Amino acid sequence: MYAFSLGPLSLEELKALDAKKKPKLVVTDVRVGQVWMETDPRAHARTFKILSIEGEKALVQNCRASDGSLTAGKNRILLRRFRSAGQRGYRLLKGPDNVYV
Repeated sequence: MYAFSLGPLSLEELKALDAKKKPKLVVTDVRVGQVWMETDPRAHARTFKILSIEGEKALVQNCRASDGSLTAGKNRILLRRFRSAGQRGYRLLKGPDNVYV
């Protein structure tokens, strides 16, 4: 076995290593009326509709994926969490004009 040390890394080198580890996820354009699904496997495919956008947060209400009818439960979600990829983010199901994407 060989043991080696890289020595102390500069701040620029640490940032470069960090940038290589984490792929940048693009935040999708969030609009009122869209229907989104949570992709986290623990959420059991929860779907919700965007009711309004207030600053950096979206006011959402749970809905049924089949017909889009609203159910109980309103929440606020940071807009930066609406990512186009990733296991623990959200995926766009329908646009504001009820067209599946």
